[in-house]
Amino acid sequence: MEFTPPYKHSQFLTLFSPNAKYVASYHLAQEGFTRLHPSNSIQPHEDGGQGLIILRFAATMDILRVIEIRLFRDVLPTITEIGWSPDSTLLLAACATTGMILVWSVEAESFKAVIQVPGILTGPSSLAPPSSSSGSTPGSPGARHTNNNNNTPKPTTIPGLGVHGPGATILRGVRFSADSRHVLVWEEHLLRMSVWSLESRKVGSIQHPKATAQSAVTSYSVPPFSTLGTTATTVSSSSHGGYAFSVRADLQYVAMVERRDCKDYVAIHATEHFWTRPAIHTFAVPELMDVEGVLWSPDGRYLALWENPKMDYKVVVYSMEGRCHGVYQAQDTGNVGVTGPVFMGVKSVCWHPGSKLFVVGGYDQKIRVLNYMTWTSILELEHTSSINYGAKTVLWRESDTTAASGNMPIQGGVEYVKVEQPAQVPTVRIDTHKPNTKIGVSWCDFNSDGTLLASRNENMPNVLWIWSLAEQKPVTIIQQQAAIRVCRWDPSTPARIVWCCGTDRVYSWRADPNILGGDIEAVPVPAENFEVNSLRWCPEGGSLLLLDKDLFCLAYPFDENDQYTVHENTDSIFASR
Repeated sequence: MEFTPPYKHSQFLTLFSPNAKYVASYHLAQEGFTRLHPSNSIQPHEDGGQGLIILRFAATMDILRVIEIRLFRDVLPTITEIGWSPDSTLLLAACATTGMILVWSVEAESFKAVIQVPGILTGPSSLAPPSSSSGSTPGSPGARHTNNNNNTPKPTTIPGLGVHGPGATILRGVRFSADSRHVLVWEEHLLRMSVWSLESRKVGSIQHPKATAQSAVTSYSVPPFSTLGTTATTVSSSSHGGYAFSVRADLQYVAMVERRDCKDYVAIHATEHFWTRPAIHTFAVPELMDVEGVLWSPDGRYLALWENPKMDYKVVVYSMEGRCHGVYQAQDTGNVGVTGPVFMGVKSVCWHPGSKLFVVGGYDQKIRVLNYMTWTSILELEHTSSINYGAKTVLWRESDTTAASGNMPIQGGVEYVKVEQPAQVPTVRIDTHKPNTKIGVSWCDFNSDGTLLASRNENMPNVLWIWSLAEQKPVTIIQQQAAIRVCRWDPSTPARIVWCCGTDRVYSWRADPNILGGDIEAVPVPAENFEVNSLRWCPEGGSLLLLDKDLFCLAYPFDENDQYTVHENTDSIFASR
């Protein structure tokens, strides 16, 4: 695995563009405020702070453009979210506490749009016209934007920043629409999603979008890459949850759950005009009392919806015309935790890439695989602390020792011991009387060809499970010394998965027909004080974005047989720095 030098960023705000050509990062170069005492209000500096959004070419990491943001002067105390448009021509930056959104073009440096979302400290909403000398939005012929100072509405300013309530937010989420010419804004407490047109400078809204406490969608290996993974948020912003909202893989339709008169409805909108015309289909979901989420199948035929986990364990499947294809309701198996029975609802979901299977991870530590013919469970995969699956299942355990029979030496001074079965894996004590108990399948995802399924159970945070649906059991179980934070399948190599544990290493596993249990690597990042807290694959695969709190770098995995062909320009990357 090769690495680029580390680069500075702030609050994990770095991500690939959907076309894999660019990398955008945000860096807070200078704080824009002072606070003399924790009880005092925030006071802006006279010259303001300085934030930088740096656009780089992903292939060489050469700088394409540097966008400077004068914090507080631009009514932005900081940036909490950045995002790419699906066509990779536009980039946005948003501040959740002030409701300010800035939009730039990658190619036309003169283009800039300013959106001010109304909040508790602001007046009417406004959309300042883009500062474009060309008079049109990049990539959208026929759009008309003039820069006449007499007719230009000014962005709404926010008075009294020093008395803004602590922790108050205006924006719950921001992203581009599928056509890349509208900005979708979920507004906190206002119970609506506003749609801001970058072409006509008009604002539409969809009332009563359904809010969710936590997203259960954990798949990053199925399309559309142009709508999944195109935004990056700070840790504090991502903890607020989101809305029940899903875009079909062909980007033609949007499914949104709405709450009206104490009932949930699914509205299907055509993306080309969903903010100017009513939904093309709207249907109720009487099978569910409180819809928690919605997710299109990769082929666009089905919509999966699931119940709030506090209410019931139930999944329903609809077509976009409103026809119910199936209902699945799990039965209480009476699993017993430390202090009593544990049975809640859905915690994570993902579709099979071929849309033939729908996988549901529950709070009862089980994965249920539903088939598309009857929408019933055909397979249950249970995460147990006692491991005894036979000779074809390998339990690898990260060890600090260096000598034992059956060990596999690993780069970076780390090795894994092949543990004999039966064996035990560590678990976290479950206390159901405390809120937000760490329990259940928090993440599950298929690889790109649908042959393997990986999962992580919250009360076994150090263990990664890799299942074979053909064998109906795990092929590999990997136990780490530290808790696993993020896992991602390689979109270009179905047999490879990578993960991080908040250490100075990035870990990877690859299925190998010649090695029982696969091949594991633990590669240290060659940068001082670099802790890999998160990671993201390039949409096309081949390169990996590694994120530390203050630094980031790219990694290029390769195998011994193709180390000169996976990423041929590695030498040029290091030569250019």
